[in-house]
Amino acid sequence: MSKTTVIQTNINLEPIDPAHSSSFPILTAPEGSRIGSSRRSLLIGSLCVLLFVSTGWAKDSTCLLGDNGKIAVTTFEHRTVSGGRATDVTLIFGTHLLRGELVDADSGPITLKATSKMKENRYVFGGSINVDYSGMKMTLKGKMEVEGIEISKFNTTFRCKQLQP
Repeated sequence: MSKTTVIQTNINLEPIDPAHSSSFPILTAPEGSRIGSSRRSLLIGSLCVLLFVSTGWAKDSTCLLGDNGKIAVTTFEHRTVSGGRATDVTLIFGTHLLRGELVDADSGPITLKATSKMKENRYVFGGSINVDYSGMKMTLKGKMEVEGIEISKFNTTFRCKQLQP
């Protein structure tokens, strides 16, 4: 003969404002119950992190795309894990993707590199970039090299379009 144990809990899910039944519910527990305020706070805090942190990062991020017919450049300005700002830069030159990053700046010196197993495809751009988010334009100055040999120079400013990150 098996023995059955019944555990009864006294947890209620109630609206924050009883006058508005569409309010988000909160977890309540009667005084003296095993689910105390620390667990309730942990649960509410976890829900806030899941719901609001990722959307908060996206709301203050900006992604731009611009080209001059020969090259295309994308930038993605965003918040870093440490709370600072970074701008990821990708330069598209033919079939080559060169990537780099500006930290806590919208302009300055930058090195963009293509990762490839073959040395002849390791393109490198060295120069500077200025990203004007309010004017929706970018200025790129520098040179493109492959294996230390300069293959192209850039001194160009082009208009950008904003993309949704």
